[in-house]
Amino acid sequence: MTERQEVLEYALRAALAEEVCGKGVPGIDGIRERCRNFALSSVGICLIGGVFASYISSLKKVYRIKAVGGASGRGDAVALAAAAVGGAQGEYNAFIVRENPKDHGTTKLVEGSVEKGSRVVVFDDVVSSGDAVGEVIDNASASGLVVMKVMCLLDCGESARERIGIGSKSSPIGGFPFYPVMTMQELNTEHERSERAEREKRRLQNG
Repeated sequence: MTERQEVLEYALRAALAEEVCGKGVPGIDGIRERCRNFALSSVGICLIGGVFASYISSLKKVYRIKAVGGASGRGDAVALAAAAVGGAQGEYNAFIVRENPKDHGTTKLVEGSVEKGSRVVVFDDVVSSGDAVGEVIDNASASGLVVMKVMCLLDCGESARERIGIGSKSSPIGGFPFYPVMTMQELNTEHERSERAEREKRRLQNG
């Protein structure tokens, strides 16, 4: 990892922790909503795009990634942020995976500028059990895409790594390199560190 990547990832971790935990830690639905709102913000797009675009670019020679994508209403915002930065450099395109094909229009499971046989990265915002991202992998694969890696903003640490990650031989969706920006434990630790720093700052200001 380059110095620039380290700085971007540090900034992304800090911003994500503040967004999710700054007003108290919500339940999983609240966490997902805050992560998605962050991914759609101008700051989130820049930080997420910078981190993931740099990460994927470093893997291109190995994985030959052609596109990045995620489920509609979930990982698509994260994938589009990565594509916005990487795509501007001519790196790769973006796609969206539907849960079910629409009954009109193209009626496709996968929408976007991606060809069958393309090697792709699948994104999610928050991963818990791994069921939802598993469906995305299945639908992308059924549409002729070759999933090489799974990435997400936050791993809630339930069972996703065991189900998705390499060595997950007990699961039909296992065996994919899995990269979360943060785990739930790391997010809480970062938030606690930030709060301590803020308290110390106020203490020094108040003499």
